[in-house]
Amino acid sequence: AVLTFRYQVVHFFLPCYCHQAVFWWYCSLPKPTQMLPFSVKAVISVNADGTINLNARSVNMNGSPLTSSGSNCNELKSVLCMEADRFIPYQSIATIGVHKWHSFEANNNLYLLVANYRDLDVFELESQLFKFDSFTNLLTPIQNITTFGATDWDSMEIDGITYVAVSNYRQTVPSGGTANYTATSPIYLFNTTSEQLQVHQPIVTTKGRDVHFFKVNDDFFLASGQGDNLVILRYSDATGVFETHLNMSGLGSLEDIKTFTIDGSHYLATSSEDTTVDNYVFKLDNGAWERHQNLSSPDEGYDLTPFELEGEMYLVSLVFETSARDRSATSRIYKWDSSLEMFRSWRTFVGSGASDAEVFEVDGTTYMTLANYGTGSSTLNQLLYEITPFGITVVQTWKNQGSYDDMEYFQWKGQHFLMHGVFSDTGGTSQRSMLYKATSCL
Repeated sequence: AVLTFRYQVVHFFLPCYCHQAVFWWYCSLPKPTQMLPFSVKAVISVNADGTINLNARSVNMNGSPLTSSGSNCNELKSVLCMEADRFIPYQSIATIGVHKWHSFEANNNLYLLVANYRDLDVFELESQLFKFDSFTNLLTPIQNITTFGATDWDSMEIDGITYVAVSNYRQTVPSGGTANYTATSPIYLFNTTSEQLQVHQPIVTTKGRDVHFFKVNDDFFLASGQGDNLVILRYSDATGVFETHLNMSGLGSLEDIKTFTIDGSHYLATSSEDTTVDNYVFKLDNGAWERHQNLSSPDEGYDLTPFELEGEMYLVSLVFETSARDRSATSRIYKWDSSLEMFRSWRTFVGSGASDAEVFEVDGTTYMTLANYGTGSSTLNQLLYEITPFGITVVQTWKNQGSYDDMEYFQWKGQHFLMHGVFSDTGGTSQRSMLYKATSCL
């Protein structure tokens, strides 16, 4: 079969005749980002199990021949996907000054929470709970939740019950009043019958910036970043509530908290926007969190993302801006050195007010998204990287007007999605976040 394409390709069929039966070999391909003339020449055979192979083929793209043998649909896609988008726009959602999106599953359904931070000087806003509607295949709002400068959501299932926590930063300042950074940041229960969040336990926070559930052995914890304090609560089986377990201070305007396990040991990492305070890695030793490593940086830390790649542990550490307030700042990926039991710098990349990274794996390939906050006055690049043990490579860019503060990756019913949370642009904080859906090039 010989096929010649001169326009943007969505999909194609190759006929194959075997034992007087007609077989169709089908590759679902996304539309490339630009016109890509190419031609395909293939010899097709049918295996005993009915699968179909391209025993030999040659692909000519933009005048450059690409040849291989023993190829299949995936190999052909890898050629055609060199210039194609991995994610394409799927749904636009009205939001206000987004600081964070969070996804969770309950009752065989998928839900997303948005943390609306502020609308100009108003911090008391309605954040929202969305459900992925199985009939429309769209996110539909099902609950408004009053928040006060919401900065983060997280969730965890304990004994079959989904607990959801919010982090609230501050309240709206009344006319002539002073700033009030004390607010209630409740822990909610998710009611699977009504599909609503119900307040389970009120938690008073001051400058709440991050909230993170984690588990150590059989115990469940909730970490809350409040100013330069890290407050850790432990779930009590006896009372059914979270009780104060630990309070650590002097951590320098906390931005993010992450936990992970390496070789059976438990670690906790913190990032600080205070340029005089390092990011820290703590190790759990005999029930106490001991400072294990300083990830020294003179710049403003932001998001932390631990991930594994081929059995090795890595940690993405984003820098929002330098101590000189330059947002074209260098962020870093660390790799765990087992011999030293410490992280060592592995790769660097430059962001523009880098504010959030998501790392996920699809069919054996590891990807990292990067949300850039920028200055809010220019077109910015939001980036998708492919990560291998040999380095990182940009495979897609999104050019969007405005400041992006968050990206949330999730899967649902075999599909891959990526939510871009928009904080603001030159027109203000009432913007539209964009949900993207993966193409077959991912």
